[in-house]
Amino acid sequence: MLEPIQNTFFLGHSKIEKELFEDYQNKTLPHSMIFYGEKGIGKETFAIRFARFILSKNKQVSTDFSVEKNDKIIKQIIENNCLNFHKISKNPEKTSEIIDVEQIRNLIKKLRVKIEKDENRIILINPANIMNRNATNALLKLLEEPPENTIFILIADTLDNILPTIKSRCRLIRFSRLSNDEVQKIADFSNTKITEKELKKSKGSVGKLKKILEEKKLIESFEKLLKTPTEINSLLKKKLSKNDMEFLYNEVIDVLQNKNDFDKIKELNELWKNYKMHDLDQKTTLLLMLDL
Repeated sequence: MLEPIQNTFFLGHSKIEKELFEDYQNKTLPHSMIFYGEKGIGKETFAIRFARFILSKNKQVSTDFSVEKNDKIIKQIIENNCLNFHKISKNPEKTSEIIDVEQIRNLIKKLRVKIEKDENRIILINPANIMNRNATNALLKLLEEPPENTIFILIADTLDNILPTIKSRCRLIRFSRLSNDEVQKIADFSNTKITEKELKKSKGSVGKLKKILEEKKLIESFEKLLKTPTEINSLLKKKLSKNDMEFLYNEVIDVLQNKNDFDKIKELNELWKNYKMHDLDQKTTLLLMLDL
Protein backbone atom coordinates (compact mmCIF):
# COMPACT_ATOMS: atom_id res chain seq x y z
CA MET A 1 0.00 0.00 0.00
CA LEU A 2 1.26 3.44 -0.97
CA GLU A 3 2.50 6.16 1.37
CA PRO A 4 0.15 9.19 1.71
CA ILE A 5 2.27 11.47 -0.47
CA GLN A 6 2.12 8.97 -3.37
CA ASN A 7 -1.48 7.86 -2.89
CA THR A 8 -4.12 9.32 -5.25
CA PHE A 9 -6.83 6.81 -4.26
CA PHE A 10 -8.98 8.06 -1.41
CA LEU A 11 -11.94 6.73 0.58
CA GLY A 12 -13.64 7.86 3.77
CA HIS A 13 -14.03 11.05 5.79
CA SER A 14 -16.71 12.31 3.40
CA LYS A 15 -18.34 14.56 6.02
CA ILE A 16 -15.05 16.35 6.72
CA GLU A 17 -14.40 16.75 2.99
CA LYS A 18 -17.91 18.10 2.37
CA GLU A 19 -17.61 20.71 5.13
CA LEU A 20 -14.14 21.88 4.09
CA PHE A 21 -15.12 21.97 0.41
CA GLU A 22 -18.06 24.23 1.28
CA ASP A 23 -15.60 26.48 3.15
CA TYR A 24 -13.41 26.54 0.06
CA GLN A 25 -16.36 27.54 -2.14
CA ASN A 26 -17.39 30.22 0.35
CA LYS A 27 -13.78 31.43 0.72
CA THR A 28 -13.93 30.74 4.46
CA LEU A 29 -11.22 28.09 4.81
CA PRO A 30 -9.40 28.41 8.16
CA HIS A 31 -5.75 29.43 7.99
CA SER A 32 -4.82 26.69 10.46
CA MET A 33 -6.26 23.26 11.29
CA ILE A 34 -5.40 20.29 13.45
CA PHE A 35 -6.34 16.91 12.02
CA TYR A 36 -6.41 14.44 14.90
CA GLY A 37 -7.49 10.84 15.45
CA GLU A 38 -6.08 7.33 15.66
CA LYS A 39 -2.97 6.30 13.73
CA GLY A 40 -3.30 5.09 10.17
CA ILE A 41 -6.86 6.23 9.43
CA GLY A 42 -6.02 8.63 6.59
CA LYS A 43 -5.29 12.01 8.19
CA GLU A 44 -2.14 12.68 6.18
CA THR A 45 -3.62 11.12 3.03
CA PHE A 46 -6.53 13.55 3.31
CA ALA A 47 -4.16 16.46 4.00
CA ILE A 48 -2.15 15.66 0.85
CA ARG A 49 -5.39 15.36 -1.17
CA PHE A 50 -6.49 18.76 0.15
CA ALA A 51 -3.07 20.29 -0.61
CA ARG A 52 -3.03 19.00 -4.20
CA PHE A 53 -6.41 20.56 -4.88
CA ILE A 54 -5.63 23.91 -3.26
CA LEU A 55 -2.27 24.19 -5.04
CA SER A 56 -3.40 22.88 -8.43
CA LYS A 57 -3.31 25.36 -11.31
CA ASN A 58 -5.56 23.14 -13.35
CA LYS A 59 -8.71 22.88 -11.23
CA GLN A 60 -11.76 21.36 -12.85
CA VAL A 61 -15.40 21.89 -11.89
CA SER A 62 -15.65 19.65 -8.85
CA THR A 63 -17.62 18.76 -5.75
CA ASP A 64 -14.63 17.45 -3.78
CA PHE A 65 -10.86 17.79 -3.44
CA SER A 66 -9.92 15.38 -6.22
CA VAL A 67 -7.58 16.45 -9.04
CA GLU A 68 -6.98 14.97 -12.46
CA LYS A 69 -4.59 11.99 -12.49
CA ASN A 70 -2.24 13.83 -14.86
CA ASP A 71 -2.19 17.06 -12.82
CA LYS A 72 1.41 18.31 -12.50
CA ILE A 73 0.94 19.07 -8.81
CA ILE A 74 0.87 15.34 -7.96
CA LYS A 75 4.39 14.75 -9.28
CA GLN A 76 5.68 18.05 -7.90
CA ILE A 77 4.64 17.16 -4.35
CA ILE A 78 5.95 13.59 -4.62
CA GLU A 79 9.33 14.86 -5.86
CA ASN A 80 9.44 17.68 -3.28
CA ASN A 81 9.50 20.12 -6.16
CA CYS A 82 6.58 22.34 -5.19
CA LEU A 83 7.69 25.69 -3.77
CA ASN A 84 4.30 26.26 -2.14
CA PHE A 85 4.14 22.97 -0.26
CA HIS A 86 6.25 22.40 2.85
CA LYS A 87 6.16 19.33 5.07
CA ILE A 88 7.83 19.19 8.46
CA SER A 89 8.32 15.94 10.35
CA LYS A 90 10.94 14.43 12.66
CA ASN A 91 14.38 15.80 11.86
CA PRO A 92 16.03 12.98 9.82
CA GLU A 93 19.49 14.25 10.74
CA LYS A 94 18.91 13.69 14.47
CA THR A 95 18.18 10.56 16.49
CA SER A 96 15.73 12.26 18.85
CA GLU A 97 12.03 11.87 18.07
CA ILE A 98 11.24 15.59 17.98
CA ILE A 99 10.56 18.50 15.66
CA ASP A 100 13.01 21.17 16.76
CA VAL A 101 13.04 24.95 16.57
CA GLU A 102 15.61 24.98 13.75
CA GLN A 103 13.09 23.28 11.47
CA ILE A 104 10.48 25.95 12.22
CA ARG A 105 13.06 28.72 11.70
CA ASN A 106 13.93 27.25 8.29
CA LEU A 107 10.23 27.26 7.48
CA ILE A 108 9.95 30.93 8.51
CA LYS A 109 12.77 31.79 6.07
CA LYS A 110 10.93 30.02 3.24
CA LEU A 111 7.69 31.82 4.07
CA ARG A 112 9.41 35.19 3.65
CA VAL A 113 9.42 34.55 -0.09
CA LYS A 114 6.32 36.26 -1.44
CA ILE A 115 3.91 34.40 -3.67
CA GLU A 116 1.50 35.64 -6.31
CA LYS A 117 -1.90 36.93 -5.14
CA ASP A 118 -3.73 34.06 -6.84
CA GLU A 119 -1.44 31.41 -5.32
CA ASN A 120 -1.68 29.52 -2.04
CA ARG A 121 0.74 27.76 0.28
CA ILE A 122 0.24 24.65 2.39
CA ILE A 123 2.32 23.86 5.47
CA LEU A 124 1.98 20.29 6.77
CA ILE A 125 3.39 19.37 10.19
CA ASN A 126 3.21 15.70 11.12
CA PRO A 127 3.26 14.63 13.91
CA ALA A 128 2.60 18.00 15.50
CA ASN A 129 2.70 16.72 19.07
CA ILE A 130 6.45 15.98 18.95
CA MET A 131 7.44 19.64 18.61
CA ASN A 132 9.62 20.75 21.50
CA ARG A 133 8.81 23.89 23.48
CA ASN A 134 10.96 26.24 21.39
CA ALA A 135 9.54 24.90 18.13
CA THR A 136 6.00 25.30 19.46
CA ASN A 137 6.65 28.90 20.50
CA ALA A 138 8.12 29.72 17.08
CA LEU A 139 5.12 28.15 15.35
CA LEU A 140 2.73 30.04 17.61
CA LYS A 141 4.08 33.35 16.31
CA LEU A 142 3.35 32.19 12.76
CA LEU A 143 -0.19 31.18 13.66
CA GLU A 144 -0.81 34.51 15.39
CA GLU A 145 0.19 36.41 12.24
CA PRO A 146 -0.10 33.90 9.40
CA PRO A 147 1.41 34.80 6.03
CA GLU A 148 -1.12 35.67 3.35
CA ASN A 149 -2.73 32.77 1.46
CA THR A 150 -1.04 30.22 3.70
CA ILE A 151 -2.81 27.28 5.33
CA PHE A 152 -1.25 25.31 8.19
CA ILE A 153 -2.28 21.69 8.74
CA LEU A 154 -1.06 20.06 11.94
CA ILE A 155 -1.54 16.31 12.24
CA ALA A 156 -1.60 14.37 15.51
CA ASP A 157 -2.91 11.08 16.87
CA THR A 158 -3.98 12.89 20.02
CA LEU A 159 -4.30 16.49 21.17
CA ASP A 160 -2.10 15.69 24.17
CA ASN A 161 1.19 17.62 24.20
CA ILE A 162 -0.24 20.31 21.91
CA LEU A 163 -0.37 23.59 23.82
CA PRO A 164 -3.77 25.21 24.41
CA THR A 165 -2.45 28.37 22.74
CA ILE A 166 -1.82 26.38 19.53
CA LYS A 167 -5.18 24.59 19.70
CA SER A 168 -7.05 27.85 20.24
CA ARG A 169 -5.69 29.22 16.95
CA CYS A 170 -6.65 26.17 14.90
CA ARG A 171 -9.84 24.51 13.82
CA LEU A 172 -9.85 21.10 15.47
CA ILE A 173 -11.00 18.37 13.08
CA ARG A 174 -11.41 14.88 14.48
CA PHE A 175 -10.96 11.93 12.12
CA SER A 176 -12.74 8.66 12.91
CA ARG A 177 -11.91 5.08 11.98
CA LEU A 178 -12.68 3.89 8.47
CA SER A 179 -15.36 1.27 7.91
CA ASN A 180 -14.32 -2.33 7.18
CA ASP A 181 -15.70 -1.89 3.67
CA GLU A 182 -13.50 1.17 3.08
CA VAL A 183 -10.39 -0.64 4.38
CA GLN A 184 -11.18 -3.61 2.13
CA LYS A 185 -11.55 -1.37 -0.94
CA ILE A 186 -8.25 0.37 -0.18
CA ALA A 187 -6.55 -3.03 0.09
CA ASP A 188 -8.19 -4.16 -3.18
CA PHE A 189 -7.00 -1.00 -4.96
CA SER A 190 -3.39 -1.77 -4.00
CA ASN A 191 -3.80 -5.46 -4.96
CA THR A 192 -3.25 -6.48 -1.34
CA LYS A 193 -4.95 -9.71 -0.36
CA ILE A 194 -6.24 -9.79 3.21
CA THR A 195 -8.25 -12.25 5.24
CA GLU A 196 -11.48 -11.50 7.11
CA LYS A 197 -9.54 -11.91 10.36
CA GLU A 198 -6.89 -9.36 9.28
CA LEU A 199 -9.62 -6.93 8.21
CA LYS A 200 -11.33 -7.13 11.61
CA LYS A 201 -8.01 -6.78 13.46
CA SER A 202 -7.26 -3.59 11.52
CA LYS A 203 -10.15 -1.85 13.36
CA GLY A 204 -10.66 0.72 10.61
CA SER A 205 -6.99 1.66 10.30
CA VAL A 206 -5.06 1.13 7.07
CA GLY A 207 -1.87 1.85 9.00
CA LYS A 208 -2.69 -0.91 11.47
CA LEU A 209 -3.49 -3.27 8.59
CA LYS A 210 -0.06 -2.58 7.06
CA LYS A 211 1.55 -3.41 10.41
CA ILE A 212 -0.47 -6.65 10.65
CA LEU A 213 0.70 -7.67 7.18
CA GLU A 214 4.32 -6.79 8.01
CA GLU A 215 4.09 -8.92 11.16
CA LYS A 216 2.57 -11.73 9.10
CA LYS A 217 5.65 -11.67 6.86
CA LEU A 218 7.87 -11.71 9.94
CA ILE A 219 6.03 -14.74 11.30
CA GLU A 220 6.42 -16.54 7.97
CA SER A 221 10.12 -15.64 7.84
CA PHE A 222 10.62 -16.74 11.43
CA GLU A 223 8.83 -20.06 10.93
CA LYS A 224 10.88 -20.68 7.79
CA LEU A 225 14.00 -19.78 9.70
CA LEU A 226 13.27 -22.37 12.37
CA LYS A 227 12.84 -25.05 9.71
CA THR A 228 15.76 -23.99 7.49
CA PRO A 229 18.62 -22.39 9.46
CA THR A 230 20.36 -21.41 6.22
CA GLU A 231 17.76 -18.64 5.88
CA ILE A 232 19.23 -16.86 8.88
CA ASN A 233 21.46 -14.64 6.72
CA SER A 234 18.49 -13.00 4.99
CA LEU A 235 17.01 -12.04 8.36
CA LEU A 236 20.31 -10.77 9.73
CA LYS A 237 20.78 -8.48 6.73
CA LYS A 238 17.53 -6.67 7.47
CA LYS A 239 17.37 -3.53 9.56
CA LEU A 240 14.49 -4.27 11.91
CA SER A 241 12.55 -1.66 13.87
CA LYS A 242 12.24 -1.84 17.65
CA ASN A 243 8.67 -3.08 17.19
CA ASP A 244 9.85 -5.82 14.83
CA MET A 245 12.52 -6.90 17.31
CA GLU A 246 9.97 -7.02 20.11
CA PHE A 247 7.64 -9.01 17.89
CA LEU A 248 10.38 -11.59 17.19
CA TYR A 249 11.23 -11.71 20.91
CA ASN A 250 7.59 -12.60 21.68
CA GLU A 251 7.61 -15.25 18.95
CA VAL A 252 10.71 -16.92 20.45
CA ILE A 253 9.08 -16.75 23.89
CA ASP A 254 6.01 -18.56 22.50
CA VAL A 255 8.17 -21.30 20.97
CA LEU A 256 10.05 -21.82 24.25
CA GLN A 257 6.83 -21.81 26.29
CA ASN A 258 5.38 -24.50 24.05
CA LYS A 259 8.48 -26.57 24.83
CA ASN A 260 8.20 -25.75 28.57
CA ASP A 261 11.83 -24.69 28.42
CA PHE A 262 11.76 -22.25 31.33
CA ASP A 263 15.53 -22.05 31.72
CA LYS A 264 15.90 -20.71 28.18
CA ILE A 265 12.98 -18.35 28.74
CA LYS A 266 14.90 -16.94 31.68
CA GLU A 267 18.02 -16.57 29.49
CA LEU A 268 16.03 -14.88 26.78
CA ASN A 269 14.43 -12.43 29.20
CA GLU A 270 17.87 -11.49 30.51
CA LEU A 271 19.16 -11.05 26.95
CA TRP A 272 16.17 -8.88 26.05
CA LYS A 273 16.65 -6.75 29.15
CA ASN A 274 20.30 -6.12 28.24
CA TYR A 275 19.38 -5.39 24.61
CA LYS A 276 16.95 -2.65 25.66
CA MET A 277 19.01 -1.21 28.53
CA HIS A 278 22.41 -1.20 26.85
CA ASP A 279 21.40 -0.82 23.19
CA LEU A 280 23.14 -4.05 22.15
CA ASP A 281 23.95 -4.71 18.50
CA GLN A 282 20.84 -5.94 16.70
CA LYS A 283 22.61 -8.65 14.68
CA THR A 284 24.32 -10.09 17.76
CA THR A 285 21.07 -10.04 19.73
CA LEU A 286 19.23 -11.86 16.94
CA LEU A 287 21.91 -14.55 16.74
CA LEU A 288 21.76 -15.08 20.50
CA MET A 289 17.95 -15.20 20.45
CA LEU A 290 17.87 -17.77 17.67
CA ASP A 291 20.59 -19.82 19.33
CA LEU A 292 18.39 -20.48 22.38
